[in-house]
Amino acid sequence: MIRVVVEVALLVAVGLWSIVDGYRLTVEAREASGFDALGPDRFIMVLGAIFLLLGAFYVREARAEAAGARSIASSDENRAGANRFYLMALAFAAYIIIAPFGGYVLTTVLFFLAAYWLMDLRGAVRCVTATGLTVAAFTLVFVIFAGIPMPLGVVERLF
Repeated sequence: MIRVVVEVALLVAVGLWSIVDGYRLTVEAREASGFDALGPDRFIMVLGAIFLLLGAFYVREARAEAAGARSIASSDENRAGANRFYLMALAFAAYIIIAPFGGYVLTTVLFFLAAYWLMDLRGAVRCVTATGLTVAAFTLVFVIFAGIPMPLGVVERLF
């Protein structure tokens, strides 16, 4: 039960922080900047709302589990899922902290390699292929189409 409380608290904290930070951007920067209709401020608020909804659904699932709606045999799966959740949260936190120094490309590649490995994508070739496709898609959408500047790292600054 403590695990559920911690996980929901993390989801709610990230959701609330995203909404508050998005609102701060709206108040401080929207009028003076050239944000488009969605802009980074509203996008962050939408993500925050999604995290809050995920927290609510997670609480509902935990209540159903506590009421005996799930079999005892799935407790090992739940434990493995919880460990995967914590490792994924750690990988995401490392990505956020390292991206400004390591740069977008390098840290995104490392993050998705870790994420696909944590999600049990079998085989090194599959992990590398999925990572390459994901990084290419993210770069295409955010850097090329949306024109969002990404952090340059040590490797990108050399070239």
